[in-house]
Amino acid sequence: MRKKLFITVITVAVLFLTVKLLVPIFIKNHLNKTLKTIPECTGTVDDVSISFFGSTLFISGIVLNYETQAVNIDIDIKDLELSTMGLIDVARKKTPSFSKIKVDDYVLNITKRVVDTTLQGDKAKKKSSFYIDKFESFNGRVIYNDATTKKQDVILEAPLFSIKNIDYSDGKLSFFDTEKQELNLELDKVNLALGDYEKLSLAKLSFKNSNAKIDGFAIETIYDISQLSKIRSTERDHYKFSVDLLSLNQLNFSKENGDSLYIKGTNILMDSLNLEIYRDKTLADDLTVKKYYGEMLRSIPAKMKIDSILIANSSIVYTEKISNDLRAENIYFNNIEGKITDLSSYIDKDINLELKGLLMGEAPVDINYSVNPTDTDENFLVSGSMHNLDTEAINPFLKISMKAVAEGKVDRTYFTFGGNAYAASGDIKMEYENLHFKFLDKDLLKIKKVVSFVVNLFVNDGSKSNSRGFRFGTIDTEPDKTKSFTNYVWVCIRDGILDTITGNGKKD
Repeated sequence: MRKKLFITVITVAVLFLTVKLLVPIFIKNHLNKTLKTIPECTGTVDDVSISFFGSTLFISGIVLNYETQAVNIDIDIKDLELSTMGLIDVARKKTPSFSKIKVDDYVLNITKRVVDTTLQGDKAKKKSSFYIDKFESFNGRVIYNDATTKKQDVILEAPLFSIKNIDYSDGKLSFFDTEKQELNLELDKVNLALGDYEKLSLAKLSFKNSNAKIDGFAIETIYDISQLSKIRSTERDHYKFSVDLLSLNQLNFSKENGDSLYIKGTNILMDSLNLEIYRDKTLADDLTVKKYYGEMLRSIPAKMKIDSILIANSSIVYTEKISNDLRAENIYFNNIEGKITDLSSYIDKDINLELKGLLMGEAPVDINYSVNPTDTDENFLVSGSMHNLDTEAINPFLKISMKAVAEGKVDRTYFTFGGNAYAASGDIKMEYENLHFKFLDKDLLKIKKVVSFVVNLFVNDGSKSNSRGFRFGTIDTEPDKTKSFTNYVWVCIRDGILDTITGNGKKD
């Protein structure tokens, strides 16, 4: 009896060891052989092993190349782990179910090629299905190259990516729903090309439990200022939009109403937002029609809804160059705090923007803006105020933009105007004192005394005001459709100021 038991144990042990030793070799050879038969694909597997009970497969040294007329993909994976819940289904070629797929230390290199569509034909694709309970990847690197431009359009490092409940059925991948699926993601050093002139970059991104944190976010012009001016025949702003810290709470992605992608979030914090814009006015105007913000939101390919966005410790700098012989000058706003509420691309409800800050570091400014993203007429409302502006602070910018300098102080300015894509109207009132202008010649060195004298005849210096010190003006403006909405707002305020200082100053 003992002898039979001993023989049985030895036999089982030998069979087990044989399976442990031979099955991995068989799988490795089968994989390498199969890879040679796949059209447009080549690859090799270096080593295969299985777990003690055979439910997990470990594959290392995977090198794959997938090459078509449109794209070339190189994949180098150091370690791949497959844990299956349905070996029998896999063997029977039914829908395989994996409890976990884990990828560690990989490089994905994608090269987009120029496609000759005349050589393309319809190919029937075999549809397959699979289910993955959990997918994990570690220490990844993704590179996307464009053979046409010979540029690397995407470079990112992914220390961690994991997602649960991946369902691929009949050739279609069910898009993940972060409210139902657990998504964890960490990215480092991301660079993404946004067309021919701009790029997106970030230092670090983490996403866990529907909360995201991004450090070092930036969208900026690829070229430096001088390079951009050399390659452009018409104006294009050189800019850098950066945020030191982005916190996004309860950010969820889902598919609703068929195939529509929905992006929803409760609130976003943008800390230390900085926008730097440089405009070279020596180039010809860009005469393309510009979009308003409502139209931009409607054109987003996803349905977006964010309850609120908080802006803190931020700044905006606008620099303008009008001549190669003159130094570019800037106007800036700092200490900006603000809030955007009910941001949406599809809901019939007003989006509200509230901002306050300091003009040139000294004059308090606030502005409010509202727009309905579903309104194709682009109706909007703008209101705001400015206090205690010494005109000397903006004279360097006035010199190059208007070839003039101002004297005096603007104590209080209030404005409200509304409009649409065709016209805007509103009211403005100002309290100011001892306001005078001096106009300069083209080299900005000499005062045009006659012109300055004539202009100041039409400018009220602030002495003719009502009992509270205010003069009033009206705003009646039509937009230049080749200019931005920001320019539209500025022209409305400018026209109101001119009407206030040159008109009768009385309230209608």
